[in-house]
Amino acid sequence: DADEYSWYYGFEVVKPYLLDYTANDGAVVSNKKQDKSTISILIPGCGNDPMLIDLYNAGYHRLTAFDYSEGAIERQKSLLEFLP
Repeated sequence: DADEYSWYYGFEVVKPYLLDYTANDGAVVSNKKQDKSTISILIPGCGNDPMLIDLYNAGYHRLTAFDYSEGAIERQKSLLEFLP
């Protein structure tokens, strides 16, 4: 079934935590903001979740996702094929 299902509770729920962990360049003493497009994010078990497209649209472009389901991978490919 190609219905969307989010293991991650949807992007709006995850977004505040993502912003907390990607707010700086990793240096404890630095207040410099890191460009979101350079942050690498791993999405295990991507399934039918629209999280990848939500992340991409929010400016995170270094995304890696996987799933054991071939159908889930094909679903993600179809969702993302229109992105640059």
